[in-house]
Amino acid sequence: MTAIATAIASSKSFPDAVKAGARTQRFDARPGAGIGTRDEQYLYDGLDRLLEAKRGAWTGIAFAPAAGSRLWSLDPVGNWDRMETDLATIGTYGDAGDATLTHAHNAANEITEIGDGTEGPGDACT
Repeated sequence: MTAIATAIASSKSFPDAVKAGARTQRFDARPGAGIGTRDEQYLYDGLDRLLEAKRGAWTGIAFAPAAGSRLWSLDPVGNWDRMETDLATIGTYGDAGDATLTHAHNAANEITEIGDGTEGPGDACT
């Protein structure tokens, strides 16, 4: 292998915004794009399934969270059984006023129940 080929092979990596083909962040850096909550960061599990989509603003140094971020809990086959939405701007889930949606699935991966995250059974799906 030539020195040039070796240098190219050793420097080959994914861009910061992409992890093995899955987008990890999206920033709106257009001049005049002034809406401060258009930027997003994405977190995946080891099987590249989306676990969290953070909404907010990239300051150039750090990510400042905003309302609308979402966190999913997945069952072993990849169905999401809980989705939490951060409706505050503090970047955490489960706070007063945040929204939670739950799903229950049967053995055929069909949604059998939808709930609002409160104790007790949710609404049955027919």
